Amino acid sequence: MTGGGFGGCTINLVNAENVEEFKRTVAQGYTEATGLVPEIYVCSAAEGAEEIIAIANCRMPIDVFLSSIRRLRRLRQIRRDGLGYKGFG
Repeated sequence: MTGGGFGGCTINLVNAENVEEFKRTVAQGYTEATGLVPEIYVCSAAEGAEEIIAIANCRMPIDVFLSSIRRLRRLRQIRRDGLGYKGFG
C-alpha cells in the first residue's frame, strides 16, 4: 500500500493474462466494502532514465538523431515482449 490519502493506493504485480480478472475482483471487493468505484490503472515497467552519449563533432540532424533514439526504444520493447516481459496490459 502506498500513499497516505483516503482509501490508499496499491501497486500490484500481476501476470498479463490475469489482469482483467484481477481488476474485476478488486473493483468488486472495493465497491462492496466502500460503496465507491475504484480507479484502476494498468501500466508496465519501462527502461527508466538513461544517459545519452553525444558523439563529438557529430553533424547528424536532430530529427534523425531523435528518430534513431525512438527506433532503439522500439527495438528494446520488442526484445522485452519477445522474452515475456510484455507488462500488465
